[in-house]
Amino acid sequence: MIDKLLSSALEAKRNGEGVIYAGRPEEQMIGSSAMESYIYAKYVLEGPFPSGEGALSKNSAYSCRYAKDVIKGRWPPGEEAISNNPQYSYLYAKDVLKGPFPLGEKAIARSAEFSLYYIRDIIKGRWFPGEEIIIAESMLEGSFGTYFKDYRTYLFIVGELPPEWEELGIHDDMNLLRCLSAELQNYGTIAVQSKG
Repeated sequence: MIDKLLSSALEAKRNGEGVIYAGRPEEQMIGSSAMESYIYAKYVLEGPFPSGEGALSKNSAYSCRYAKDVIKGRWPPGEEAISNNPQYSYLYAKDVLKGPFPLGEKAIARSAEFSLYYIRDIIKGRWFPGEEIIIAESMLEGSFGTYFKDYRTYLFIVGELPPEWEELGIHDDMNLLRCLSAELQNYGTIAVQSKG
């Protein structure tokens, strides 16, 4: 039912009829779904859709997209939902806030992939919570995974490694892993035990 209402609203917009459901019960029905609310706001109203914000605020993906594409800035009602998802926390920081998203950092730190992106694109330096998951994931895989290798390359490019580590042979992945693990222990994060 909702998809038919939305299709009719989109068709009316294309035909130049304007917003055919403005203030009507049909608009409330569309507002009960996050996906339809986002589409209605972006493509039909071309602006905020207050009747759909309740549904939108409970969905991390559509809260992030609504903030970026419709509100075009920070949208506090959706931040709690966004903060539970590593991907959308990173995207909200990158595309909406254009800076750190402290509320979403706990979720980001659960993902090696999005920790790497957050470090590289937002923090632009060392970030121990994300570093920890990157290292832990590498150790669990029994090899140096993609995110560890990319993080290592990033650290070398931006010059974020202490000069004294050079003597320890940090160009070898295992030695670098040991140095990073020891540093994490010094900063009070959960210790990562290296094998070998």
